Amino acid sequence: MRFRLILFIILSAAIMLAYQYYFMPKLPPVKKKGEISQALPAQKKGAIVEESKETEIPKPPILPSKIKEVDREKIEQKIKSLAAEQDRKIEVDTELLKFVFSEKGAYIEKIFLKKFKKDDEPITLFEDSYYGALFLASENGSNALPFIFEGPSKISLGKSESRELIFKSVTEDGIEVEKRFKIDGSHYTVEMLLGLRNDSESQINISEQILLGPHFFLLGEEGNNRYRGHVGPVIESQGKVIREKIEKLKEAKVFSNNIRWTGLESKYFLASIKLPEKNFSAGFFPEGKDKVTVSIQSVIKNLKPLESIKTKYSFYFGPKYYSLLEKNELGNAVDFGWFGFLGKPLLIALNWIYSYIGNYGLSIIIITIILKIIFIPLTQKSFTSMQKMKEIQPQIKAIRDKYKKDPKKMNEETMALYKEYGVNPMGGCLPMIFQIPVFIAFYNVLLNSVELRGAPFIWWITDLSQKDPYYITPILMGITMLIQQRMTPSAGDPRQAQIMMIMPVVFTFMFMSFPVGLVIYWTVNNILTIGQQYFLMPKQSDSQEEEVEGKSKKKKKRRKGRENKK
Repeated sequence: MRFRLILFIILSAAIMLAYQYYFMPKLPPVKKKGEISQALPAQKKGAIVEESKETEIPKPPILPSKIKEVDREKIEQKIKSLAAEQDRKIEVDTELLKFVFSEKGAYIEKIFLKKFKKDDEPITLFEDSYYGALFLASENGSNALPFIFEGPSKISLGKSESRELIFKSVTEDGIEVEKRFKIDGSHYTVEMLLGLRNDSESQINISEQILLGPHFFLLGEEGNNRYRGHVGPVIESQGKVIREKIEKLKEAKVFSNNIRWTGLESKYFLASIKLPEKNFSAGFFPEGKDKVTVSIQSVIKNLKPLESIKTKYSFYFGPKYYSLLEKNELGNAVDFGWFGFLGKPLLIALNWIYSYIGNYGLSIIIITIILKIIFIPLTQKSFTSMQKMKEIQPQIKAIRDKYKKDPKKMNEETMALYKEYGVNPMGGCLPMIFQIPVFIAFYNVLLNSVELRGAPFIWWITDLSQKDPYYITPILMGITMLIQQRMTPSAGDPRQAQIMMIMPVVFTFMFMSFPVGLVIYWTVNNILTIGQQYFLMPKQSDSQEEEVEGKSKKKKKRRKGRENKK
């Protein structure tokens, strides 16, 4: 087993080095000592899609750098030995995450989400990647440095514990590099403090570049169905969130205007980095099927002899809990759709109810009841209008028969009839239109909330984010919808009635692939509507019939009075 592991590591390293050497573009050569060449490398046809006027971000190679002979014997000896040694891994275990760091690049190679399972195993957020890998573009090109870490290979952190991992290296230009990763046992965030010190005798111009990718836990979790949500790179630029589907990203894309954060996301999970300054660019670089690297790069910084600079980077690796993301200024990573201003309070309310009862299925039912109560006046108005329309259908039919050869007169008489009985032909629809944004917002909340992932309800429903395995709830939803359609007053149009009766069948088949949390919401809403119609519609019907009959009698009396006078 150990031999296979060593062989696997050697082969993986060889393949990675060969790929990086032959396929990854290199940074442009420097024209003068101490200056960075701003000329871009020769571009392949279709290689870059411009998103700004700023300098495009070249994709760096992942290659070990030669280290200049300097007065740091310990670092020098350790770095020299890395070429001959097996790459040392540093494992950090917390309550929420498990990290695997690579000493050769001082980056995060693997992350496991311990609280989220797939096939009874912790989800691998990513593996064989270089998250947080640093590249320094100076007069000697791009350096992916080997580092030393003076600490144990295995570190365990409790919920209230934190640890700082310090990696050190030095470039052949004489720049001392230090990367400090701060990990908290109870957080999904990782802070990285990058320190650079120029120990040479001349000024060095340098640019920092940090990578995220290319492997990410994308298609494996959400699958290939249409409800998996967005999968791919994401960026917040100029106050807008821009998403690129990984399967549609064929060319590199570069952004440079007011970038707050960028990263890789799936429906429920996010790996992101917040940009420390405004003068950073970011880019998406496709690397084959289901693989993409996100890169951020600073402007050129001038380091004078013995001058030091420090830059703080903030990473987030975890579920897309809105409350956690909002605290880390990443709230826009949760896609609430067009009606996000309604979706956010609905999610907050859903979580608040859950905090008291501990069951998201019951929480969905309770919030559906609350929404139904809030909209009772509008629903009631809609029912009233539809019932009035039903009651005056005989008069409308009589007008149509009488003036079928005179459309203008037919329309005038129909509008006069509406006015006489106080009927608005759109009255049944308008109240419902005001409810649609709330329904859509709650729909998006239930469809995209990681809170429902793995959340059980009752008996056979063990995951509210998945479809009903036995299709019981979709069938129940279809039955309730059919009952509701039969109880709803119709306008008397036979064709419309036929269409409305087909809708329950269509919705039943459609909801069979929906997450069961959504189906519960729709079913409960139907049941509440049925109850409202059953208890309130008869009273309305009686009163409205009396009103219509009274007005009809008055109208007949007026007609008889006119005839008698004649």
